[in-house]
Amino acid sequence: MRRIVRGVLVLVGVLVAFAATLMVLSEWGEVVVLHSRAESGELRATRLWVVDDAGAAWLRSDGRERGWFTRVAVNPEVELERGDQRLPYNAIVVDTPETVARVSALMREKYGFTDALIEFVEGGWTPVAVRLDAREASP
Repeated sequence: MRRIVRGVLVLVGVLVAFAATLMVLSEWGEVVVLHSRAESGELRATRLWVVDDAGAAWLRSDGRERGWFTRVAVNPEVELERGDQRLPYNAIVVDTPETVARVSALMREKYGFTDALIEFVEGGWTPVAVRLDAREASP
């Protein structure tokens, strides 16, 4: 019985260590903060990776109906903290295969092994690209 308990504890410890490692790795490289509005109107902050292509900033979602991706699909008016600036954007979902492949390649190039590892762990995801178009700040 002790061996089983010890084995379970070791397994739990390994899983916790793996999850913590993924969290640390996801913060390597450039991480931006996307501010999007919940249905209640409350601003929510989400830390994400970003790449630049063709004069626009791009984000990538796993395509699942949750979190920031769901919020920007309902209300595309967002703000992005990048460096020491916080600017307003419209978030445009772009799910064409060519664009998604391009953004995914740029993510892999910029974030390297960590991007591949997170994609592997997520497993079976269908990425979606989100382009951020600059908009005028509200007065």
